Amino acid sequence: MTLRITVSCDGRHIRVDGRLSHEEVDELESLIGGDPSAVRLELCDLRSADAAGLVALRRFRDLGVSMRDLSPHLALRIDDAPDGSPEPE
Repeated sequence: MTLRITVSCDGRHIRVDGRLSHEEVDELESLIGGDPSAVRLELCDLRSADAAGLVALRRFRDLGVSMRDLSPHLALRIDDAPDGSPEPE
């Protein structure tokens, strides 16, 4: 499995399962839309993210997207590198 994205009926809760890569970042950005602070990402089954995925998660966090149940490992990777810098997988 690469990535599965499930959106609630109201569009405010987005569940992300699997591996977030550069191929899915645009889709996730479009689902978050113009009011990021109204969206909650459920990330308990997000297993990994490539460099583009980490940059996107960092940007979502900075825009006010609520991120629930992010693994400690991914939380550290998001916090470690400044926005836009390469992050090893």
